[in-house]
Amino acid sequence: AVDRDGKLTDKDFTSDQDRAADISKDYFKAKEKTGLLAGDNAVLRLSSGLKTIISGAYPNRKETGFRTLAEIGISTGQIGSSWEKIQEGILQIDEEMLTKALNENPEAVKELFATDINQDAITDEGVGFRILEHMKPYTQFTGGIVNSKIKLLEDNISDNKKKIKNHETHMLAYESKLKQRFLYMEQGVGKNKSVGNYLQNNLRGAQRGE
Repeated sequence: AVDRDGKLTDKDFTSDQDRAADISKDYFKAKEKTGLLAGDNAVLRLSSGLKTIISGAYPNRKETGFRTLAEIGISTGQIGSSWEKIQEGILQIDEEMLTKALNENPEAVKELFATDINQDAITDEGVGFRILEHMKPYTQFTGGIVNSKIKLLEDNISDNKKKIKNHETHMLAYESKLKQRFLYMEQGVGKNKSVGNYLQNNLRGAQRGE
């Protein structure tokens, strides 16, 4: 279930008031449009960083070089596009501009994505370089954000399975206890009935003797 704060909960919404507080249906219906990870802090940081990288300007060593992706026809929308379109963050490619840039100045396009600014034979700047650096905390196998989240979810699932097993064990024990009580009650009722019949028979015999 999902409460009104948008938090998942294992609370059992049984009463009418509780059911009114359960917004699971609306919550997951909205998530169908935005995605289950919408609002996740890690995803927001990833998305924000990528947007900054895509829209950023980069140094170049030539006067004829390119400093932004928009200069080679890659952007989140043409000039004059609506804010809603730009906010979607979907990259759009002007094939004519990109083809022209690749044909006329392929070296400058390469340097826009990856270049060695201090000339130490190690790539240290560019769109591609920045994206890889930004993605490292998310994709690295040991200690990565995604891997850590997966581990956390696996631990939560494991804990929930243990809780379910404990609840099942408790329910079985409680069921056995109730059955035992019911058996005692049946035996007690049977004894009381036998005693009642015995007393009734004796009473009838005494009445006949009079």
